Amino acid sequence: MAKIEFTLSHGLPFGQGNDAELQYDVVLRELTTRDVIEARTKAEQVVFVPDPQTGGERGITVVSEVRMGIELLCRQIESIGEIKGPLPERQLYQLHVDDFSLLNEQAERLDAAVGVAEKRGRLEQSGSRT
Repeated sequence: MAKIEFTLSHGLPFGQGNDAELQYDVVLRELTTRDVIEARTKAEQVVFVPDPQTGGERGITVVSEVRMGIELLCRQIESIGEIKGPLPERQLYQLHVDDFSLLNEQAERLDAAVGVAEKRGRLEQSGSRT
């Protein structure tokens, strides 16, 4: 499973009050199918819209892309220092905005690298058959 490691600038507090220590070293891991399914399920919500056939309302399920992204990011964090992943969403809120941006950038970088590797593997396999 692919991983990427990097360091936060501001850190994430671990512990309570004056005993809290900032954690800096991040390990992100490749997403699994389970991660994607669970994130999508948590990102779903039912909204009610007008139903022109009945004149009432009907419920439909929609997926929030923002919520899905947050859920995926939380699952992709293997660790931040002593904090083991997946990271609870409430801890994600404690990140400095610069560290949150870095976390997102590195997650996108890992996702892109994994995608390239998967494509390269398929190309190599198909090329070796001819």
